[in-house]
Amino acid sequence: MILCDTGFWYALANPKDRHYLQALTVAQSLKEDPITTWPVVMETCHLLTKRISAQACISFIEQLKVQNIQIQTLLEEDLKRIY
Repeated sequence: MILCDTGFWYALANPKDRHYLQALTVAQSLKEDPITTWPVVMETCHLLTKRISAQACISFIEQLKVQNIQIQTLLEEDLKRIY
């Protein structure tokens, strides 16, 4: 399982980000589909919209659909494991 966070998605969506090439290399080398969560998707969209454009957010969402990225829902039992 490869769990990707906001930093990864933001860098991958922003060629001007200093971690863009590293994120791209990692994305291209993955042997399985990455997993993320709805809070990560929301945070990534917020950052893309505020720092780049609303279109960057829309493109990110479209890529999640096209690439069949699994988006996991957080359950109450998951929240208990956080602390």
